[in-house]
Amino acid sequence: MRIRHRGRALLLSLIAASIPALASAEPVPEEYLNGEYENCMQQSASSPYTVTQRERYCECSRDEFSKLTFDEYMDLNGEVLENNLSPETTRYLESVHSQCSPHLTQ
Repeated sequence: MRIRHRGRALLLSLIAASIPALASAEPVPEEYLNGEYENCMQQSASSPYTVTQRERYCECSRDEFSKLTFDEYMDLNGEVLENNLSPETTRYLESVHSQCSPHLTQ
């Protein structure tokens, strides 16, 4: 349970730290995905996980965000910044964490 809450908080902080831009139906730009990864690594620096575990988790979450269109990514980012997550967004973030959290125990 503890990992789940840390992971969700980590994902939320990563998205909130993203730089807003004009939305489009294009893929999420690589610089945004790289920013997600860097923010993930920074946010998890004081966690009990190894660097390798954190790298794998952050790579996984970046890869999951890359599956979104830029419009979807920016909508998600907006909800996080406003601290007003829809049930759909909450389910999505929990799904990303569920998909990536096994990397924290490997």
